[in-house]
Amino acid sequence: GSRISADAKGDTAGSGFPSSIYAGGSHGGVGLNNTATSTYGSAKQPTTLGSAGGAPHAIGGGAIRLVVSGSLVNSGVISADGNTSSSGGSIYATVADMSGSGTFHANGGALGSGGYFSGPGGGGRVAVYYQTSSFVGTIEALGGCGSYDGWSQTCAEKGTAGLFDTTNNNFSTGSSWRFQVNDGASSFNSVTLSNGSIVTMDEGITINANELQSNGASLALSNGSSITVSTFIANGGTVTFSGGETFAVNTLTLSNNATITVAQERILSLSVTNLTVDAGSSISVNYKGYGQSAGPGAGSSNAGASHGGVGLWNTASSTYGSMREPTEMGSGGNGYNPRGGGAVRIIVSGSLVNNGSIVAMGENTSSGGSIYVTTNSLSGTGEFRADGGTVYCPNSCVGAGAGGRIAVYYQTSTFSGTALASGPSTSYGKAEDGTVVVEEIVTTPPPPPLSSARAINTFLFLIGTSTVSGIVDETAHTVSITVPFGTDVSALSPLVAVSSLATSSPASAVVQDFTNPVIYTVTAEDGSTQEYTATVIIASDTVAPTITTYTFNETAGDITIDFATTTSVSFSLTASENVDWVSIKIEDQNTPDNYKIFFSSVGCVDGTATCAKSWDGALSSGGMTAPNGTYRIKAHIRDMAGNIYQEYLLPYIITVNTTLP
Repeated sequence: GSRISADAKGDTAGSGFPSSIYAGGSHGGVGLNNTATSTYGSAKQPTTLGSAGGAPHAIGGGAIRLVVSGSLVNSGVISADGNTSSSGGSIYATVADMSGSGTFHANGGALGSGGYFSGPGGGGRVAVYYQTSSFVGTIEALGGCGSYDGWSQTCAEKGTAGLFDTTNNNFSTGSSWRFQVNDGASSFNSVTLSNGSIVTMDEGITINANELQSNGASLALSNGSSITVSTFIANGGTVTFSGGETFAVNTLTLSNNATITVAQERILSLSVTNLTVDAGSSISVNYKGYGQSAGPGAGSSNAGASHGGVGLWNTASSTYGSMREPTEMGSGGNGYNPRGGGAVRIIVSGSLVNNGSIVAMGENTSSGGSIYVTTNSLSGTGEFRADGGTVYCPNSCVGAGAGGRIAVYYQTSTFSGTALASGPSTSYGKAEDGTVVVEEIVTTPPPPPLSSARAINTFLFLIGTSTVSGIVDETAHTVSITVPFGTDVSALSPLVAVSSLATSSPASAVVQDFTNPVIYTVTAEDGSTQEYTATVIIASDTVAPTITTYTFNETAGDITIDFATTTSVSFSLTASENVDWVSIKIEDQNTPDNYKIFFSSVGCVDGTATCAKSWDGALSSGGMTAPNGTYRIKAHIRDMAGNIYQEYLLPYIITVNTTLP
């Protein structure tokens, strides 16, 4: 068929050229026996040449850049392969519409055997961008392979080969891919990994997607990497956690014998909204715990390791970890390179459906690990297992490992599967079972938040038999209250009602001096405060003064006098309050024009409540001495507020009788 080829058009050395003649060249993947850091170039925009390997006449694959504004029909071959022991090159294509059943490949060269073996070359890089596609061919960047012994195949690492749907912002690979830091963060609508593809992530890389579907692929997460995905479907294959990544997923589904696991001696942590483990699939930290003879529960040379229970022939004090919140890994036994079970922590805020396996098994002679699950809803018929490993008897026997620890907490459950942390039974004896807690979470409603209400609701005084209420301004945070004239404001005890659960300072009913405004601080239950300024206003005097007592010639009541024998009349009166103006009029009851008026002066001083005067008997009209008759007294006073009292003093009659004996 037809082809576009850049095979063996790359470097005769290059950035991935090995230091040893026995190694393959690297590019997108590591050449066999080359160093792990020997890869180079961009996965998303590959333009670098492949590197030569250690074989004679080795040449890396070249580089192809295709830009097709219309239709690319590839039913042939577009390639940039390396030759013997050399790495594949680059293919970088941008097309509008793609179709066909051909291949794009930038494969590494095979094992070199010209007098010595030179490792096969690593895969190159392929990135194809399209707007529409019906292409059904293959895109790959395989590592070269070969046989050192004539029957077994040994291959170099695959490179990177990916398809980018620019219309829908989708990414897919059916071969291999590496999300690299030098390519920056990746954000897609969907990511599809298929056909047993091998996908890895650099430390610190970030991937965001609405959906990630792994169909039989192998996905490895690195320390410091981050995946944020709404829906993650592992349909077969394996997802390997590093134990140091960020994994933010709403819905996680494992089906078709898919497995999630973790790196050795690292805790697997999953926090998702919904988790489904289908039959045949598993979350497995089997044999991911401490290595041989290591860990808190490791025993003497022939003892099985302990954890939740005591390993066979181990000491009674060798158990460790928490029964209710288990997070410890299982300990390694003394068999043949055995490892304890690992530790997994799973938090599911929604639904956990386990029809498969969530397991932390120990290898031979090693103890089971830890499974710690918290979920809202639990269902399924699967298993939770943290069993210890069996005895190991190559010559003398090493005891079986004890069971680990399982704690599963739920709010609702229809789960009908099993939860076991068994210590194996053997003909030499039984290792102890570990601990299993499967328990409903009894939720106590959280206490209500502390109240922040901090208002003055009412502010009032009880004055005499009256209740005087203040006006509370919540905008200005003031209280104004008007009290009757004459109230002593230096010693008032207001009744202060504040918001529920709040307090006031000063407290209610505590005497205060309101000569000046008083600050009231209201403290809410949560400790927040609000100050109010309380001001007392004394009402104006609107009540006219009155005469409370009065006498004439030291007599209270009507009197009869004879000016022939009495030359003067003395009188005194007391007002109900201090006055600033007084006039006293004595007039003839029958002849009102005969009168005498006394004004404020000596003996009758403004600003006091008393007045005392004497009268020689003469009336002002004509200066005549008062004749016989009846006289009355009219008081005219004004208080300090201007209120006026003007009345005849009753019953007070002065009778002048000059004919008295």
